[in-house]
Amino acid sequence: MKKELFSSLDQICPSRTILASNTSYLNIFKIVKTNRPEKILITHWYAPPHLIPLVDVVGGSRTSIETIEIVKRLLQKIGKKPVILRKFIPGYIVNRLQRAMAREIFYLLDHQYASPEEIDNAVKWSLGIRIPVVGVVQRYDFTGLDLALDFEENPSIRLVSRDRRPKTLIHLVKKGYLGVKTGRGFYDYSSRKKKEVIRERDLKLIKLMTFLKTSSFLNPPGNPFV
Repeated sequence: MKKELFSSLDQICPSRTILASNTSYLNIFKIVKTNRPEKILITHWYAPPHLIPLVDVVGGSRTSIETIEIVKRLLQKIGKKPVILRKFIPGYIVNRLQRAMAREIFYLLDHQYASPEEIDNAVKWSLGIRIPVVGVVQRYDFTGLDLALDFEENPSIRLVSRDRRPKTLIHLVKKGYLGVKTGRGFYDYSSRKKKEVIRERDLKLIKLMTFLKTSSFLNPPGNPFV
């Protein structure tokens, strides 16, 4: 579908037009063939896209720096926070981090180490507070890189090193519990309308974003290591 769409757009649009794809994992630079490879790139938005500021911007080997800069400025102009990846990798940054976290989440659930509520509370009252302030990389500077290295080399903490079939998730899907859209997933939403649940989430996100924008939390001091 993307091949046909980009081929059609390539013929219809003026040569100056930039063509972008919103994809989570497809390497469009190997799929799409156009006469404007320097104007092809990926802009990956996060759900809910009308509230979450982040947009991944990924260029291919033939995407021009000018194209990336134009798209970056456009996204900033409409209030988004573009992050430029140096090269394509499936999942980009956030989805890869979420995938790694998902391995441990489902491992804890499958082996009944904790309930969904306890896992969520553990994250909300620790990482959820710390991440907006120091992110996931800068926090090592506060921990101390020597201690971080000791932790990473600690043999007593063995993490799930590869993908495995999450039994808890498979069980819920088979029962038709697909989350908010069906009224039940890990949590039960059956007593409320779908619109109400989504509205409550969105209002909380808006309040949080309003607070973060008025603080300096999203602007860490110093120049990051490159």
